[in-house]
Amino acid sequence: MRAGVLAATGRVVAFTDADLSYAPEQILQLLEGVEEGWDVVVGSRQHVDTQTVVKAGRLREVGGRIINVLTGLVLLGRYRDTQCGLKAMRADVGRLIFSHAKIDGFAFDVEVFALVERYRLTMHEVPVEVENSERSTVNVARDAFRLVRDLFRIRRWGRLGQYEADPNEFPPTATAA
Repeated sequence: MRAGVLAATGRVVAFTDADLSYAPEQILQLLEGVEEGWDVVVGSRQHVDTQTVVKAGRLREVGGRIINVLTGLVLLGRYRDTQCGLKAMRADVGRLIFSHAKIDGFAFDVEVFALVERYRLTMHEVPVEVENSERSTVNVARDAFRLVRDLFRIRRWGRLGQYEADPNEFPPTATAA
């Protein structure tokens, strides 16, 4: 993910999960949000207007709720869904975020949210239409352990100043923290 965002040459970068739980045309809604002026636009499975075509298994659903609670330990904002696999951002903002991001695994989404907060970027959540897939690579037990470990890493790195960015790195409309 990091290499792709850092190599992007367009004005906007967008990405989705490999299991294709979201129809590709949903990316248009995110792109519109970026064009309206948001730095980052993310899908949210918890948005009041979200439609679930195929529900996730009970274990994944409960796991997702636990993840949302745990991310509250790291993030200041109360986001409905950090793990939704549909995100878009201005390319310059993406380069700022991913040049400082350290997490390569399941918790990279939470780190993106943490850096959006740290760099005082704007973020907007939009509803999605989700069709949960059996092709998912999520293993609740394994990924829960890794997520908790990475949440503590993100929190520690933030406290140690390891996410500090030079003010010259900030895109013109972003505000240096």
